[in-house]
Amino acid sequence: MRIALFFRNPKSEIRNLSHPMPYALCPMPSTRRPPSSVLRPLSSALCLLVILSGCGYHFSGEGPGPQPGLHSIAIPVFENNTSEPGLEALFASALRREFILRSQLQVVPIEKAQAIMRGRIVNIWTSRVAQKQVQQTVQTRLFITVDIRCEDAQSGKVIWQYPGYTYYRTYSEGSSDPVVLFENRRSAEEFLAQEMSIRIHDRFLANF
Repeated sequence: MRIALFFRNPKSEIRNLSHPMPYALCPMPSTRRPPSSVLRPLSSALCLLVILSGCGYHFSGEGPGPQPGLHSIAIPVFENNTSEPGLEALFASALRREFILRSQLQVVPIEKAQAIMRGRIVNIWTSRVAQKQVQQTVQTRLFITVDIRCEDAQSGKVIWQYPGYTYYRTYSEGSSDPVVLFENRRSAEEFLAQEMSIRIHDRFLANF
């Protein structure tokens, strides 16, 4: 950019300085900030990236995952480390159903499988969500934690694992009928088995 400056010399003569000056005035860069509609998505994405990288979260679980050539998988009954009966069969059945209906892998007995998906119910607990009175709980949140791993049937090497997977479901405890309370809790357990099996299936096959 070239600018012309005029000033008066000692002899009151007017001189034209058309050459660039080292201190020439240049247009200042715009300080106008981008609109908030642009900043919000960018800041949200950056925060999400920082959080995910900081906590070591993996969307597809841990391990290389299934490799090409895998055609069959076995899903035996889960181990159950809790005092809640029936969860081991409930979760195994739900996971088998997902693989049968939504994947190209054949669900077969252990002796015919190339890989074995093993599960363990680690913990189950509840927390109160809503109350009518101090002694009456209306809504309860049921949490279940499972450990999942897939092993090579021949070598026993872990192909993929998803430890400490926790999910929850809120159910009603507003009834005084013990049968209704049992059915509500059982429905919550069935919901968790189904939803968690969907996510296990999807994450296991994410890179397959």
